[in-house]
Amino acid sequence: MVRHDWFHFNVWKESGNALGFDFYQVDIPGLLDTPNVYGYANDTERFLAFQVAVLDWLSEWQHQPDVVHCHDHHTGLIPFLLKYGRKYAGLQHIPSVLTIHNAQYQGQFGWDKLYLIPSFDLWKSGLLDWNGAINPLASAIKCAWRINTVSPSYMEELYHAANGLEGLLNAESAKARGS
Repeated sequence: MVRHDWFHFNVWKESGNALGFDFYQVDIPGLLDTPNVYGYANDTERFLAFQVAVLDWLSEWQHQPDVVHCHDHHTGLIPFLLKYGRKYAGLQHIPSVLTIHNAQYQGQFGWDKLYLIPSFDLWKSGLLDWNGAINPLASAIKCAWRINTVSPSYMEELYHAANGLEGLLNAESAKARGS
């Protein structure tokens, strides 16, 4: 168990290897143990806590992954923090991949919650910003090593209809693929 100022977490490993590979689950009592995934007043805090827990665990884990695969805005700050988070400097070399399932939901929140993000060089804050707010999905598009979608046609669709991120996706298209 790791404790933060505002949450603690556990990482559980599935013991039976039923999937044919190691499977780990992050548990954050009081934040992630909800009946639904979305729709809570503290969604920003919940998703930020999850991302911080994952990175804290990775930075202390005896193994390091070859790649960190992120999905949508829920894990969208991980590519930024891998590269620029001061306490994650030991993870900077690990590439990140972002899969976009639904670009309509981007996880935006106000700069008043910046204090919830682990320390980084404030000169890099532009990588978090999109239209005056912190936008995890936009940040992931900017910072991930590669971007993919759930299908080639969805990637093409996003270049034209991504809830305001079309220009960014077009600018980052060299690292994007539909799969």
